[in-house]
Amino acid sequence: AHTAQNSYTVTRVEAADTQLLTEQLYTLRQLGWPKVIKVGLLPSARIVRCVAELLADFPGIIIYDPVMVASTGQSLMGQE
Repeated sequence: AHTAQNSYTVTRVEAADTQLLTEQLYTLRQLGWPKVIKVGLLPSARIVRCVAELLADFPGIIIYDPVMVASTGQSLMGQE
């Protein structure tokens, strides 16, 4: 996801397109899987499902660093 934020406010959160996520993973796999993948902000159920499907056969370590709230206390999650 992309965010527009500063230390006082979040003005916009835009989820990455599932097609872009899919293309990123397939492009990465062309060189072989990395040993570790870190996952951060997943702002919608649609994105969670996409990432889960894409990483279902990932043979390495997945570090999930859930980001759901900005340091300002504002939610970064969608309504889903």
